[in-house]
Amino acid sequence: MTCFYIYNCENSKKVDFTRDSQNMLNDIRSFQLLFWENSNICLNIICDGPETVLSTYDPQLDEWVQFSFRFCNNYRGIELLFLILPDYLKRKGLGTFCVTWFKEFCYKYGFQYIILRACDKAVNFWIKMEFSKIECDDEIIYLRSYSNLSGFKNVMIDQKTYDKKTEGNDNRINKVIKRTCVIASIILVLIWIIKKFYLLSSDGIAILNYITL
Repeated sequence: MTCFYIYNCENSKKVDFTRDSQNMLNDIRSFQLLFWENSNICLNIICDGPETVLSTYDPQLDEWVQFSFRFCNNYRGIELLFLILPDYLKRKGLGTFCVTWFKEFCYKYGFQYIILRACDKAVNFWIKMEFSKIECDDEIIYLRSYSNLSGFKNVMIDQKTYDKKTEGNDNRINKVIKRTCVIASIILVLIWIIKKFYLLSSDGIAILNYITL
């Protein structure tokens, strides 16, 4: 049996999706990196309309890792669709990490609440994360139409794209370092030439004669 649970963000701000959509997407990408640092798993990001999915599949274990949500009720709320972790990642604080990040994300951008459907064995976890059960049929108030929300448009970042972006950043950094080294070398050569030329000039010879006397 499943029931709906809600977390009230107690937010005085309002979502401005037009203004904040790019910043939201940047934060989701940052979460992708943080999740990798905490689990050594890179989630693929797929954003299509109001729904955002971060997931990956482990063929060796035949298990999914998934964290997905969608905007609802004219951007007033977010429905948390799935938080799926394989057994070997459970009881390591990763679920708490994901939900804590998600609550901060919602508060930052002005969402009023997070709503989700919880199965019986997960109820204690969601209560610990400060979610409250709502009465049957009340969820329709919070889950009003999401089909008319534009959301992110066809954004997809997979493992290869992520690696390519990271590799691109590394290449740019290496180019800057190499360019700096070349410029420094040229400056040193110029200084040496100037010193050499100065010593061969009349003033330089006079100084050398004075030193050798």
